[in-house]
Amino acid sequence: MEMASKSDLKDEINENKEAIKKLSERQTLLEEKEKEVAKQFIIMISTALALVSALFWQTAINNTIKTFLPMSGLWNYDLAIAFIITLISAMIIVTIHQKQ
Repeated sequence: MEMASKSDLKDEINENKEAIKKLSERQTLLEEKEKEVAKQFIIMISTALALVSALFWQTAINNTIKTFLPMSGLWNYDLAIAFIITLISAMIIVTIHQKQ
């Protein structure tokens, strides 16, 4: 078995160091991408919750308007539901953003 020279060993060590450096850079890039995906997911959840709140408010406002016009409806119930859904959504959004 032939022994490797010192310069061959140094070259191999340098190649290994370079490979480790590249792997570390790739891992850092993957971690950054994972954080970005998580951030975008949080934005999507927040948007969906805001949409749900907006839809309940739309119903509440429509029914409130119908109440002041000669139409019957349960506007106070819709208003209360919209308020409750908005509070719940806001609490969830704040909680999600605090964990970010």
